[in-house]
Amino acid sequence: MKGKVLKISVAIILIMTLTLANFIFVGSNIVSYAMDGIATNHKNIEFETYFKDKDGNKIVTLERTADEKEMSMYLLLNVKREGYFNGTVELKDTNFKFNSSESEYVNKIEENKIYLNQLNAGTIAEIEIKVSPIEQEKYSLVEKANEVILSGEYKDSTEKDIKIEAKRNIKLSLIETNDKTNIENNMRIITNKVAKISGEDKRIIQVSIDLGLKNDNYPMKQITSKINVPIINNEKPEIIKNINLNSMSSYEVNEKDGGIEIILKNEPIENNILWTKQGNEKIVLAYIYDKDVDLKGEKFILEETVTLQNEKEIISD
Repeated sequence: MKGKVLKISVAIILIMTLTLANFIFVGSNIVSYAMDGIATNHKNIEFETYFKDKDGNKIVTLERTADEKEMSMYLLLNVKREGYFNGTVELKDTNFKFNSSESEYVNKIEENKIYLNQLNAGTIAEIEIKVSPIEQEKYSLVEKANEVILSGEYKDSTEKDIKIEAKRNIKLSLIETNDKTNIENNMRIITNKVAKISGEDKRIIQVSIDLGLKNDNYPMKQITSKINVPIINNEKPEIIKNINLNSMSSYEVNEKDGGIEIILKNEPIENNILWTKQGNEKIVLAYIYDKDVDLKGEKFILEETVTLQNEKEIISD
């Protein structure tokens, strides 16, 4: 009986030991994971970078709209136990730049580099940096994380200079809030006259069309416009097209449903697209009829669909 009790006891102890060992192993992984975001190559220097959400929580990805021109990024530096640290924080391959800081720990700021004042042992410094997006005509379709690099020298009680290095990733992401009220869908008649073409009197109706977004706050992928062609006295007009591209890179014209369809495309080159952020796409159509054509009661109708780079479609009224 005693032997049986002893075997049961040993089995229970063995199970508890294995369970505890597993718990300790998992726990150490949790601590290691938590340290990955702050640790550097020296145990006495910790570094973290982040944005904050509206509730003040730390986040590494901040979503912004195109009209948000400045936001706050934060650096957290901790010099533990002994010594002091002198260093810099630099941006690499980034879509934003440093602007300014009122922190006592900042010596000076360049567009992509911060020079820190000396941080002594026992300092835990949260540094707020004002940053702004870099505006470029070419927009990358691949949202890359921005690399933030800490480098400098740490001197401990041995008075030896120890090189400190750490890299963090942080992302500033563009979002859009468009609906059909932001579609530019303007068509107007700019010419209605009789003029000679190849020695023959013809009636020329010129229509000017503006397409795109009124507030060009997000890159477009495609604009599809459908324009009717009034047939008068069974006469289909000759149409001359003049298309001026702004943010779009190519176009095609098709006859469709008794009218014409013009498709403007913004095609990527090496994952980059054109995004001018100002102005719209302009089309001028010249409808050429017989000189005696009466256009009274005829309407020129434009339908437009804008497809954004995130595949969202917006259709005009």
